[in-house]
Amino acid sequence: PDIDTDVQAAIDRLRDHLATGKPWIGIEDRADDVAAITTAYAAVRRAILAKQGQAAEAARERLKARKDYRKLDPHESNQVLRPISQAEDAHGEDAVHPDLDTLTDQFGPKLESAVEQANDLLDRLLEQKRPVIIDDGTKAGGDRKGDGPGTGGPAPPPPVRFAKVRIGLRHQTVESLDDLDTLLADLRERVKAELGPNTRVRLV
Repeated sequence: PDIDTDVQAAIDRLRDHLATGKPWIGIEDRADDVAAITTAYAAVRRAILAKQGQAAEAARERLKARKDYRKLDPHESNQVLRPISQAEDAHGEDAVHPDLDTLTDQFGPKLESAVEQANDLLDRLLEQKRPVIIDDGTKAGGDRKGDGPGTGGPAPPPPVRFAKVRIGLRHQTVESLDDLDTLLADLRERVKAELGPNTRVRLV
């Protein structure tokens, strides 16, 4: 990050003082420099953490927007969102570890991995969901009484299965409509190969 000229001057003075043979002598004279550096450091770290928090929140909202997320109970929802929370730094703005460069460089890959983990968990939880049969013999959703197992009516549909297709289109170059048609045709065939009864394809 860019460093204010006054803060840089404070850093230079403190560095020069620490390079002397007896840096403990007169260190109290550098108290203002230490305070300026500490304040600037906390401000930079706070800005980094705020930006990362916004990215994490956007990832949570994308998860919540997935079809059928609302079927999760509160415990399941917390399970799904936990990897994203764990990707965020928990040390606060006054911490010195990890350093600012590491804090910045590691977050992107950590969040990407957390989003993948959260989506996989959401897939598994939704696959386990079954249509709810109400005690009076009706299905949740308003079907007629008498439908369901043991009543002569239709059985509940099987659970949904999720299949992942890695599209691999990042950094692809499209120079013409023919190129675009080729890419879309390839994607269509790959998705088509995974589709089936009660199967949803998630593009990753």
